[in-house]
Amino acid sequence: MGRRIFYAEISGFDDYIRKLNSADADTKAVVTGAMKTAAESPTKGTVEGVKKPNLPAKGKYSTGDTEKTVIENPDVLWQGNTGAMGIGFDRTKNGVGTLLITGTPRMKPAKKLEQIYSRKKTVNEFNRTVGKIVSEELAKKLNGS
Repeated sequence: MGRRIFYAEISGFDDYIRKLNSADADTKAVVTGAMKTAAESPTKGTVEGVKKPNLPAKGKYSTGDTEKTVIENPDVLWQGNTGAMGIGFDRTKNGVGTLLITGTPRMKPAKKLEQIYSRKKTVNEFNRTVGKIVSEELAKKLNGS
């Protein structure tokens, strides 16, 4: 799992879910697709953020290991009505991704990564995108498309 875990609890979309179910839509597939689409933006930002010019000391000490730990195609894991998706860095692999986000006493965080993961803007954008995609899918199903 990544540093940040984004959740979409489909019971929170009660009206949408009830209408999608009545329209014979695969609700979990719709929300899974929406979550994967919403994760594209922070993933692209993460890949860009670990490039040498964006790292502390302009990547002077970078070996490329951290770039290999970026989760590029996150999976959605379901537990009941809650879908969870890890984005960011795979902490089971070698790399210093989480240190680049938070910094250390001797090193400032990488600005681009800090902007993505240390602010609520990313979470709000993720939730807005998921909600928009689910409502669009609902409109398509209800209109018979």
